[in-house]
Amino acid sequence: MKKNSINVVSLIIAIGIIIAAGTVVRAADTGGGKDFQIEVRGLRVVGEVYEQDQSLRPFSWSSGTTLVLLIQAGSENIIAFDDDKSKIKLARDDKGTDLLKSSGRGMNSRADFGSFPKISSDRKACMIDLDLPRTPAPGAVKLECAGTIVFSCASEKESFKKKDVALKEKTKIEVGPLSLIISEIGAPEYQADEYPLSVTLQSSKRFDTLEKVVFYDGSGEEIETSSGGSSESRFMGNVTATETYNLTKKVDKATIVFTFWKDWKEVSVPFSVATSLGL
Repeated sequence: MKKNSINVVSLIIAIGIIIAAGTVVRAADTGGGKDFQIEVRGLRVVGEVYEQDQSLRPFSWSSGTTLVLLIQAGSENIIAFDDDKSKIKLARDDKGTDLLKSSGRGMNSRADFGSFPKISSDRKACMIDLDLPRTPAPGAVKLECAGTIVFSCASEKESFKKKDVALKEKTKIEVGPLSLIISEIGAPEYQADEYPLSVTLQSSKRFDTLEKVVFYDGSGEEIETSSGGSSESRFMGNVTATETYNLTKKVDKATIVFTFWKDWKEVSVPFSVATSLGL
């Protein structure tokens, strides 16, 4: 009976499983990230596609293992996740399988962080996928993973008010750490009835320290806005970044309040987590 149970577990792993694992795990308590807590919130193991038929992929996902981590900050606010500086240093199962090494059969050839980390609205938590190119060995029941996650963090804000800003192209705005220019203005491509005015701010620096922008009309009433998107490009070491805001009121001038994270800094969070295949 015990042997059959192991075979069943192996079969499930080969086909692909997904588990919302709520196991609380330990976070390394050294370095600047000691005020952070980390726990495993999800685990997905995806087996090989059937006979190269891409319509028969478990979860419509590439073969390999995905571990989902929830990182909660203490006194800091999580502003951004730095994929380039973050590292997955160890990933293995209790059978000794190195999950960082590709089996050579799946689409993923190396371990990496997911492309779309999610930061909570209160900036106190971040959920990140750890994508591993290999699946656990048949019969494995435990996984462990370690590395370093690097965040941009801050704890204090500072606001700057710019009165009677002319909302027209080429208007320059010097505010806090940024030199801005209105690069585009006009009606947005979509929802022009609801948002008759779209304002694009351009800078030669990244907008990562900018927390929010609020527009006010001539009577001091806040103009409701929505994000019209952002962009960032690099060429020969130079940065061009834009942020677009869609306004519900068309005005020629506005008072704009820019709020920045005052004490922006880089924080490295070492982690070492372990989880089983069950809850």
